[in-house]
Amino acid sequence: MPCGCSTSLSQDAITAQQVVVADASLATPEAVALFKDYVLVANTNYHFPDGKIAWKTGYVSVFSASTKRHIGDVNVNAKNPIEFLIAADAAYVLAAGETVIDANGVARPISDGSISKLVISENSVALTDTIALAHDGTNAGSHTGPH
Repeated sequence: MPCGCSTSLSQDAITAQQVVVADASLATPEAVALFKDYVLVANTNYHFPDGKIAWKTGYVSVFSASTKRHIGDVNVNAKNPIEFLIAADAAYVLAAGETVIDANGVARPISDGSISKLVISENSVALTDTIALAHDGTNAGSHTGPH
C-alpha cells in the first residue's frame, strides 16, 4: 500500500472492504487502511475534463469492518488525500494538495496540502488537529485544533 501501512490485512477485513465499499459512493480512491475496527478509504476525487486534471474536494470514507456498515465521509482540508498514517491510538490522513505534471513528466504540487487526525466513533467521523503544508515545501503555519 502507498501509505506505508501494514499490508497484512486479515481475510475478514478484506471481505469487509469488498462488501461495504460496494455500497459506498467512492471517488477515485487512492489509499485504504485498517485502523482498529475501521476501514479507511482516501478518495482523491479528481477527473479529467478536456484532458486536464481537475480536483474536487477530497474526502475519507469510513466503514466498520465488523458490521460492514458505512459510518460516514469527511471532507479533507486540502485536496488530494493520498496516504494514511496509522498509530496505536490515532489515524491521520495526508492530503498532498493539487498536483500537475510538468513538461519533464514530474508531478508538481500547485496548492497547499494538510495532515489531519481522524476522529471516529460508531456513528460519525470528523477531522481535528489539522496542519496545513505549503506547496512550496515550507510549513504553511496554520493549525487547527488543540496545541
